[in-house]
Amino acid sequence: MISQIAEAIISHYNGSEELKSVLTGGLWFTKAAQENPMPYAVFHIIGSTPLEIMGDKNDILHTVDLQISFFTDDDNGSFKIASMASRFDAAFNWETLDISDYTCVKSANVGTQPVLFVDEVWQTTLLYELEIIKE
Repeated sequence: MISQIAEAIISHYNGSEELKSVLTGGLWFTKAAQENPMPYAVFHIIGSTPLEIMGDKNDILHTVDLQISFFTDDDNGSFKIASMASRFDAAFNWETLDISDYTCVKSANVGTQPVLFVDEVWQTTLLYELEIIKE
């Protein structure tokens, strides 16, 4: 399930000119290369909770917690990172992801972390909740 979700998110990014224009350094699963050009984002699947529905072990709704962290070293980074997160969210929130072997029921923003300046890099994080069910 994790690999299918990761592949669907990368595929969604690659198919969206808006997302690629926001994250010119790419969207990466778990880790970007140390010398990766900015701005970029890294996403993590931070948890999954199964919920049996309809009394059948094969009918399980998975609630998946997704974290997408954004990074830039732009001189006006605090405004740039806030704009990046907002533009990313506009192109990603409530979009239906094409997840192999699963139906995406929900993809919603459930939180935003503060903008931080750490080691000369501006960063913020968006939190999403996916709900998927096996086909």
